[in-house]
Amino acid sequence: DVYFRMTKQNKCPRFVFKRRLITRKEQPDKWLYLQCLDDIRMGYLPLDDHEKVSNLAALATIYANDGNNPESVAELKAMGLKKYIADRNLSQKSIDEFGEICIALIRSGRIPTDKDKIQEMYVNLCKQMPVYGMNYFYARHAASDKNYVISVDVNGIHVLDPQRTKVNRSFGFESVRKFGATSEYFWMNIDEPKTKQPKSKFQFLSSNTGINVLLYTLQSWEMYDCVYDATHYF
Repeated sequence: DVYFRMTKQNKCPRFVFKRRLITRKEQPDKWLYLQCLDDIRMGYLPLDDHEKVSNLAALATIYANDGNNPESVAELKAMGLKKYIADRNLSQKSIDEFGEICIALIRSGRIPTDKDKIQEMYVNLCKQMPVYGMNYFYARHAASDKNYVISVDVNGIHVLDPQRTKVNRSFGFESVRKFGATSEYFWMNIDEPKTKQPKSKFQFLSSNTGINVLLYTLQSWEMYDCVYDATHYF
């Protein structure tokens, strides 16, 4: 049933373990490093700054090779550079071009060889991204038949731009009175803000059913889990 419904929406099913909610205050460790590494490789943390992409790729490659510094682009490629760069970035620049930037960074001494320092630098670079720590959900507004990228983190629920590079609107959890989910949608009842703030509420997602926010998504229960964890454990 899941495969059938996702195929109808032209989405490729991919089963993953439940993602943990993380904050920017968490100290870098191996688990957090591996989570950030996977998010970068899969494109969940989109990045178009080619020097930063190269910086992260060089760190990951040296980490995987026990701190050994390559002497050339060919050696760097043989060490597995390509698998640490997202496909979207490889469509913008060739692996050799990224390799040249990486080698320049390594020769400048900006890339450490100590694995603990690599973990710390890699995670701290990821923390600079606006969508760090967010879990993504793809939702449809029934009335307008428009699709949205929604994200959940410890601070609230956010509407992202289609490229997932910036937050367009945010809604904090402090005003959420009730929330729930069915197999088809996630819903919330929210309190009106005391002051009139433009775009402080998902007005474009409101319904006339007594539910303030109604998001149709195949990921409704996963979204419920994230919101529950964020509102009960943080």
